[in-house]
Amino acid sequence: MCGESRVGSVLRLLFVMEQPLGNRTYYLNLRRYVDAMPHIEAKWVEVTYFHAAGDSKPWHTLLPGHARGFLAGRSQVLQGLREKNSTK
Repeated sequence: MCGESRVGSVLRLLFVMEQPLGNRTYYLNLRRYVDAMPHIEAKWVEVTYFHAAGDSKPWHTLLPGHARGFLAGRSQVLQGLREKNSTK
C-alpha cells in the first residue's frame, strides 16, 4: 500500500509494509533503494501484528491470537497514518 503527494519536485510517499513471512527482506531492500533516491521523501509504517511490550490492553489477553494480531496491525497502520498526516 502506498500513499503519494507531490511537494515541489519531491515526491512524498507512504509505504505500509507487513513484516512477517519473509516480507521483511523485501521491505529492507525496497527501503534501501527508495531512501537512496533524492527526489523521494518516504515515510515507512512497519506492520508486525504484535503489540510492543506494555502497548496492549489487559482485555486483549482474553482474545484469540489472530484477533490480537489484527488489533495490533490495525493500531500500527492507524498510528502511521496519523503521523503522516501530522507531518504535512
